[in-house]
Amino acid sequence: MAWTVSAIARYNQGTQRVVQLKIKADAAEANVDTGLAVIEHLSVGPGGHFGASSLPVIIENKDSSGTASSGKLGCSGFAANDEFYVIAYGR
Repeated sequence: MAWTVSAIARYNQGTQRVVQLKIKADAAEANVDTGLAVIEHLSVGPGGHFGASSLPVIIENKDSSGTASSGKLGCSGFAANDEFYVIAYGR
């Protein structure tokens, strides 16, 4: 199975493109494509369920192994069914 990524909104704010995503994990790690060429700023908030035993890691513009990957989120340390929200600003 794959992580579930739902786009809540996509819009422009000044010179920035903004993407709001709801993400549900089904494994410990994954790479999430935001649709942006480059992520310049990121806000993360918890969703309805969070079962990871330690703090998860979300890195912008890198994949889950730490390799540069523009416009992607490298997510690791999650448990199945963890939910969280992301607002990504970029271009």
